[in-house]
Amino acid sequence: MKTENMKNKLISFTAYLIIADVFFQILIVEAQLMLSGQLLITNRMILAVILFLIALNFLLLPVNKNLRKFKSIITVLLLETAVLLPVISLINTGSLQNWFYIASRDRLFLVFTLFFIVFREQLDFRKILAAIFLIAVINCIICVIQYQFNSVLYTYFYYPDGEGIFNGLNFIPSPNHQFRSVGTLSSGYECGTLLNFALVYALYQLEKQKRTVWKAVYFGVILLLLFGIYTTFTRNIYLMTIYLVGMYVFLRLPFPKKFKSVVCKFLPIAFFSLFCIGFAISSDIQIGATPMGILSTLSLSMRMDEWAEAFRTFTADPTRLVIGFAQSQNTGIINDNIYINTVYSSGLIGLALYGYYWLTLTHRLYRTADHHKLFLCFFVYTSSIFAVGIGNILSSGYALLAFSIPHAMLMKEA
Repeated sequence: MKTENMKNKLISFTAYLIIADVFFQILIVEAQLMLSGQLLITNRMILAVILFLIALNFLLLPVNKNLRKFKSIITVLLLETAVLLPVISLINTGSLQNWFYIASRDRLFLVFTLFFIVFREQLDFRKILAAIFLIAVINCIICVIQYQFNSVLYTYFYYPDGEGIFNGLNFIPSPNHQFRSVGTLSSGYECGTLLNFALVYALYQLEKQKRTVWKAVYFGVILLLLFGIYTTFTRNIYLMTIYLVGMYVFLRLPFPKKFKSVVCKFLPIAFFSLFCIGFAISSDIQIGATPMGILSTLSLSMRMDEWAEAFRTFTADPTRLVIGFAQSQNTGIINDNIYINTVYSSGLIGLALYGYYWLTLTHRLYRTADHHKLFLCFFVYTSSIFAVGIGNILSSGYALLAFSIPHAMLMKEA
């Protein structure tokens, strides 16, 4: 019994270390640079510890009781990352360097998802969600303070190689525009995805609570989160908020169940199509905003140029379009698009696999929400990938909240 308790504590510690690394990575780096002027513990060191703990947990796992019965699309995606991607990397570049970057950054969430799924029975997801919600509220408060002072609040430190923590004018205050609040994360987008998850979770809690005082508390938190989201000055996050609140409210209204089902199947795709059209139209409209303002068309035009270059690359080599180029945002290909990023890395094969995963997961979450209202939050949040993926890449925080945790909870519920 004592040994079993130790194993469970190790599993829980690993889970919370993953969460801390995802949401406090920048803070850990900044704190070291502020106190000592050098990086004593790098993000790679922390990741190495996490992967070691995950491996140790698997080694302590009774294989005959758990892994042999495990079947999931995650195993297919892991095989794609472990087998197909290195082959593509060797064919296209003659080395495994690009594969390493993609596997350790873009696809790391698959390892985390596998961990949460396999150890789902040992994990208390209520406490995990409460911890993430608390982290989001703390980030929201920090965002409001950053907005008030138009500053990240701490000295702008650099890595030893001279590369800045926050790269680009989006995240540095200037006389021409308002600072985009980032909380403890590296961008308004990453912070906004966390705050939006907390927003949907708070809506669920507001409806769930029976006592008036708790309803008032969650209502106040919702208002705080909305203002925190506003301070990110990130269009994709605003659109994500509109989608999340709109979808959640729609699902709680007394519409016929069949009508809701049809809307939930097609609205994410429709929203995605409208998003694409909006990008194409707005990139040609000059509205006189500052280059980095919230209504600026500069970033839209830049994205359209990046996507046009991607399509030229794809059409020039149809064979590699199918299997991919072993390239991604993390290897220097700038595209700010989840779907193009996936095609760059593992081609249409990879896009088909991940598209299938996203669709099946959202549909299963929706079906489970019929008898477990918490999964309504997860369905709404996970399906938002079709709304925001056109204008951003997949961040580690979003992947953790949209795939790793809900997938594990879904399998625990089954």
